[in-house]
Order: sequence, then C-alpha cells, then structure tokens
Amino acid sequence: MNRLVCASALLLVVPLLMGATCTLTEATANPNNIPNRLDEKGTYNLGQNEFFLVIFGCAKLTGTNQTTTVDARTDQQNKTWSATLQLAAGEYECYGALFYHVGNPMNPTIDYSNKLVRMVQ
Repeated sequence: MNRLVCASALLLVVPLLMGATCTLTEATANPNNIPNRLDEKGTYNLGQNEFFLVIFGCAKLTGTNQTTTVDARTDQQNKTWSATLQLAAGEYECYGALFYHVGNPMNPTIDYSNKLVRMVQ
C-alpha cells in the first residue's frame, strides 16, 4: 500500500518539476560547401503554464565574447526549431536560446541548449 501511495505521489509531482528545455540536435558548418554558413536544428519543450516567446540560434566565436544570434524558424506543433547563421571563418560554440514566460510576457525566462563546437570556413 505504501508503495502505491509513493508511486502515485511521484506521478503527480514529476510533471510539475519538468520545465522548459531547449536542445540543439544538429549544427552543420558550411552545408553543401557554402562558405561562412552554419545551420542549426533542435527541439524544445514547455512545461505546464509556460508560454513560448521566441527561440534564437546562437554562435559564439571561441575565445571571444562575440556572439551572433538570429531568430529561429519554429514549428510549434512538432516543437522543433532551425536557424541559419552567416558567420566569419572561425571556431564557434553553437547553441539555442529559448525565451518563454510564466504569466508575465514582460518578464521572460531563458533556457539555453547544449553547446556544440563547429569550425566555419
């Protein structure tokens, strides 16, 4: 009986702990040999009472504070995003940034994805 109560409580609490997530699943430097280009693709999820604002595709030039961001194209039905960045040659940390809100859209929260390093030529 105690196990059943504990299992039921866990099933009720776990969904409340799951919040917004942004994941970078693919970062391709110079697709089709196109110079100075980086294509990013990823997924995202929102928790209960979290509302989507925007996702940015981002690339930070390694060893500097220079970051390039673009509005990502999103498919809200499938919870996917993609972005194309035009960059100078160099090594970049690639990631996504999900902006969302809980209640007040003027007070956004940001979830950053995992980072992948790519060399753009």
